[in-house]
Amino acid sequence: MAPSVAPAAPQSKFAGVKLRLGARGDAVKHLQRELTADGASLKVDGVFGSKTCRP
Repeated sequence: MAPSVAPAAPQSKFAGVKLRLGARGDAVKHLQRELTADGASLKVDGVFGSKTCRP
């Protein structure tokens, strides 16, 4: 029997988006949700501020 390979994780529609301090929008909200899911303590507000930069 051939070894099984796990399917690749679905890629986010924001995968190619570059964010920087001051950025706003859905891509920032996506990043903030990912960071909070990993334990960061920040508000998901769609604004890439200092807390998003260093959660």
